Amino acid sequence: MVIFWFAPRFKGKLLLMTQTATPVAVAKTRLPWFVILLGWTFIVPSVLFIPISLLTLAMIVMQSHGTASATFSGFVLVVLVPPTILAAGIGLLMRQKWALIYLAIVLFCLVVYNGINLVNIPTAPQKTVSPSGVTTTITPPDRMYVIQNSIFILICAGLLAALLTRKVRSNFGLTSQPPTDALPAPPLVSSDHPAKLSPERNA
Repeated sequence: MVIFWFAPRFKGKLLLMTQTATPVAVAKTRLPWFVILLGWTFIVPSVLFIPISLLTLAMIVMQSHGTASATFSGFVLVVLVPPTILAAGIGLLMRQKWALIYLAIVLFCLVVYNGINLVNIPTAPQKTVSPSGVTTTITPPDRMYVIQNSIFILICAGLLAALLTRKVRSNFGLTSQPPTDALPAPPLVSSDHPAKLSPERNA
């Protein structure tokens, strides 16, 4: 009789301990469609350029013919950029903070670099003479170059602004406020209210 009287109460306390010990589930959010598209836009070209990066790195290590004139900017652009862009694209789909920050910096640099080039476009032909005496004539670009460069700057600036919105930053844990489309977490039983047992078990 003592066992039958104690078993329901022990089961109720065990259920209460299990419910209070269960951590609150992290709210699931929906990643914006343009973030997914941007991630794949970085992943696909980077995968295609990875073999070129590895081949170029192997040629530089073995000091092959033609690599003596390689510049540091060319090394960064050909060897380092494709792997880092690939990692950032994957990290963006996995909602990694560093990936969002990295891509925001890349987009900002693209906007500044192309903006400076757009402002400093020569309006008249310019001639430069190299130390060896070779004369080079720089002609101003056509109108189509200006239009394409302006559209590219606007696209990069728009993507940068979209990535820095509160909704996107909240998906990556960069804001204290959860996203508005987050699914609510399951209710948690408070330890202040003991589990209620059925009248049949109390009898």
